[in-house]
Amino acid sequence: MAAAAPAPASDPATEPQPDDPLDPHAVLDDEERRLLEADDATLSPEERFARADAQRKLVMADPEHPLRPVLERVDAQMASGEYAQMARDMYSGRTAFPDRDEAPTSSP
Repeated sequence: MAAAAPAPASDPATEPQPDDPLDPHAVLDDEERRLLEADDATLSPEERFARADAQRKLVMADPEHPLRPVLERVDAQMASGEYAQMARDMYSGRTAFPDRDEAPTSSP
């Protein structure tokens, strides 16, 4: 029986690399990439919402992104109703224009 020939050394440049989660091409579709590359001033309000969703998608795809824990915490607060309660507590009893609607203070 003949000995097996040694396998040729693999070249890292030609080896298929696993999908990089930080690569926009691996995470986003064509429309989302177009929105991220577009000038924000030229986008409609609906496109701006879609662009924000694409940016959020990129952040959540990167486990090391500094905003990921913040978004996860806000998602949990929204799901539990905690955020709505915080907003009610924060804004209850406020006037629409506090600097204009407050009682005038006496000046010395």
